Amino acid sequence: MTEPSPNDPAAVAIELEHIRRTIEVGFTRTDGALALLVQRHDQSDETQKEHARRLDALERARWPLPSVAALVALCGLLLSLWQLTADDMATPPYGRSRPCGGAFVITGALLAL
Repeated sequence: MTEPSPNDPAAVAIELEHIRRTIEVGFTRTDGALALLVQRHDQSDETQKEHARRLDALERARWPLPSVAALVALCGLLLSLWQLTADDMATPPYGRSRPCGGAFVITGALLAL
């Protein structure tokens, strides 16, 4: 079979239809890929929003811990100072009646801060 002449209007129409189909298939494939990317982007946004909500909840639940630790340390420090002054007032003239652990309590309270 012989090739139709490039100037033949029927041959040109067939080639144009072939090109149009090829372009349409390419656009369809590109459109599908873009739709998939949009779907993945939406899923990533939802995941990011969920993680942000969870992080906010964790941060709200965590805030009192440092405050409680500081209060416990302060109470320990005050208790040890009170213990030291009470021991000094109750010490008989010949020496201490019991060993004083106030220095250890103060050190522990300062380390807790």
